[in-house]
Parts: sequence; structure tokens; C-alpha cells
Amino acid sequence: MIKGWAMRHLVVVGAPLLVAHFLTAQESKSLPVPSTPGKAIRDATEAAVRDRANTEPAEILSDTQGVDFGPYIQRVQSDVQANWYARIPDSAKTKKGSLTIEFSIQGDGHVLGTKMVASSGDLELDRAAWGGILGSTHLPPLPKEFKGDNLRLRFRFYYNPNGPDHTFTHALPIQAVANAHTPKYPKKAHNAGLGGIVRLEAAVGDDGKVKGFRVLEGSATFVDASVSAISKWKFEVAKRDGIPVADEVPIKIVFRLDPEQVRAQVVWPDSAAAASPPGPR
Repeated sequence: MIKGWAMRHLVVVGAPLLVAHFLTAQESKSLPVPSTPGKAIRDATEAAVRDRANTEPAEILSDTQGVDFGPYIQRVQSDVQANWYARIPDSAKTKKGSLTIEFSIQGDGHVLGTKMVASSGDLELDRAAWGGILGSTHLPPLPKEFKGDNLRLRFRFYYNPNGPDHTFTHALPIQAVANAHTPKYPKKAHNAGLGGIVRLEAAVGDDGKVKGFRVLEGSATFVDASVSAISKWKFEVAKRDGIPVADEVPIKIVFRLDPEQVRAQVVWPDSAAAASPPGPR
């Protein structure tokens, strides 16, 4: 069990304001914010958001083996956010969104296994955050006292968050369970050479279990395959002010024959922008 909450770093870029609230998982001091012409505005905004923010931080998903990763995570944060900020398009200054990405750091500092757990539904926002991680291809080696093969992390990225958004965290699929229950390609559709897209809203209870579905798009054959698998998923519960609550989770499932694959992904909000993790610009 990881004790303590996360380091927090907030930056306001330009006008209109972009507030990018970047969270990681071990307790540590905030990084110094580089000096900019809007420093007075930024400082005031940072103080206000820190006072009202109540989101859960991202977490280290691996067993830390008792190692204090605070200083190490601070260095990772610095590299990732520098690459992230460099890729944020001007249009993001007026957009809102949030996304969650998981990735692993090998012992020598190489980044592997990057996976978008929840998309913002906006390709530009997703691409900037995704590039922030993939652009950090060789991070510092893991601490020598850590004997694990790799360190798995989950980072959350926020664009233009406001007060109410910071009191609520959406339900996220437990990835190991989701991976074990990927929708199967329907034989009838496969034999007919058909592909398709399904969009669902899964009703997730405050216990993290799927209670039902609302079908937004898709043929019956693909919907049945999707519902059959995703009904077995388990979720980290949504929370409002730290209290577990029910949530409606939009999920997009893509069935493709060339090459044959099925990909299911949470997308916030429901959008055609992110059928698969984007690459860096």
C-alpha cells in the first residue's frame, strides 16, 4: 500500500488560461514553476486550485517494495510534462478535457507498455499527453534498491479544469480484468468479412460492477459480443468528494478484419476522435 498523496503541479499557459493539473503518485514537493510574463496570474490560480482541488492522484501500480520513489517520480514528472507542454496545441487553451495513461519504466529507464486507459475524446488533447510520455523514451534508471523488473505508473492529465470537475473522478476499468474479457469477434460477421463500431454507456455502480448498458451505436451482432464481454469488467469506482458513486462510462469498441483485431476503450466524452491510442505529433 502506498502511503501519502501525490505531488501536485499546476501551470497556466497564455490567455485564455490553460490550467494543466498533472498528478503523480508518491508524496513529494511541487516542482518550481518556470518564470513567465503571466506569473502573477498563475500564482493566484495555482493557490485557488490547490485550495479547492480534491481529485485522487494517479498511482504507482507496481509493488514499491518499500522504496521511496518520491525523488524519482519528481524527475519523471519533469521530463514528461516538458514533453507534454511542448506538444500542447494553441487550440487547447480554450478546450476542456482529461485523460489517463498508464506506462511502465524498465530498470534502465526505457518506457514500454504505454496504454491509454481513458481518452479525453479529443485527438489533439490525447496526442499531446501521449507524446509527453512517448517523447520521454529514456528516463533515469530505476533506483538501485528497487528489485522489480519495472515500475508501472498511471498519470492523469487535465486541460482547463474547474472547481466542480476537481471534486469528481470517473470510474476506470481495472485493466487486468478488461484484458481478460476483450470482446470476441462474432463468427458470423467474420465469415461475412464485416467490421463495425459499437458505442455503449456502461452503468457502473458504486461497487465498481457493471449494472447495465445503453446502446448508442452498433449492429446487434457486434453489440451482443461487446455487452457479453464488458458486463464482466470491473471498475475502480467513481468518487465525488472522496465518496464512491455510480457513473455512466462511455465505451467504444472497434471490430476490424484488416488486420483482425478488437479494441475496446473508454472515451470521455463519447466521440469518434479516439478509436486507438494516438501517436506523437
